Amino acid sequence: MTSSRSHFTVIKFMLVLLALSMVAAACSDSDSGSSTTQSETATTVSADPKAQSETATTVSADPKAEWPDPVIFALLPTEDAEVLTEEFKPFVSYMNNCLDTPVEAFVAVNYTAVIEAMRFGNAHVMRVGPFAYTLAHERAGAEAIVLPTGNKDNPTYRSEIITLERYGFNELSDLEGATFAFVDPASSSGYMYPRQMLLEEFGLANDEIDDWFGDVVFSGGHAASIVSVLNGDVQAAAVASVNATKDGEYDDHPNWGEYQILAETREIPGTVEAIQGDLPASLREALTACYLGIIDDPSMTEFLAGLGATDGYILTNDAAYDIVRDTAAALGLDPATLLK
Repeated sequence: MTSSRSHFTVIKFMLVLLALSMVAAACSDSDSGSSTTQSETATTVSADPKAQSETATTVSADPKAEWPDPVIFALLPTEDAEVLTEEFKPFVSYMNNCLDTPVEAFVAVNYTAVIEAMRFGNAHVMRVGPFAYTLAHERAGAEAIVLPTGNKDNPTYRSEIITLERYGFNELSDLEGATFAFVDPASSSGYMYPRQMLLEEFGLANDEIDDWFGDVVFSGGHAASIVSVLNGDVQAAAVASVNATKDGEYDDHPNWGEYQILAETREIPGTVEAIQGDLPASLREALTACYLGIIDDPSMTEFLAGLGATDGYILTNDAAYDIVRDTAAALGLDPATLLK
């Protein structure tokens, strides 16, 4: 009896060992399988880093997602707003196609309005004169990128003092007591440079020049100043050479035959195309490329000629306008005062 019971105990013990062995094996297989699955899963995630890179690139592949929509260009009121808007239609169309994004342009009411538009994000690109640019750089963070030119070797222009022959003015000193039109206090060729020339010529202080003339007015635009002279509203005016010499622009005016250029200032750095300083780098690069490429588009030849930019656009930068800042400082022209 004892022998039989012992035999049964041994068998029971062996069955328990067998069961434990099977459980251990099963756990081992499960762990192994789990490990393999995790390993395979990890391999699947990281096996093709190129694929991951492409996926990541796809997420941010369209830099235009960061661009303003539309991209807005602001123009100085160098001419009548309606005329200027019509003249720049080809440019807007070109930029629209070149950037492959919506583009709009507007003519500001004055120089300060252009600067304030960029300051408050209502304009992303501006076409401005050199002095207005320095003000925009200081107040609105504008950054010069390109300038239009008819001479790549000397991309400058001048201010011209214009009058009519009927007044008998032969030299600058004859303007004493005359009625005179400046364009805008923020204009380089329509105010700062001709004013400097007159001050140097006659040894006057800046606050004496207005009294030296008989009367001084601000026309608001170069074309307006030219028309004011032709109409006899003022006897003389200061205007940009590129505006004063447009072929055929004023030929039909009855007084055009009397039109006279009395004097010219020294050279002025060219009108500049400037952008908001915090625009995405991709848009800055695209805009620069479009400006530089415009010369190669046959449909833009007439537009460039009208702009006096037969050589297209060339690169520029903020430092190119330091000479304008120096001139303004010498005249005591304070940006804060001018932009009130």
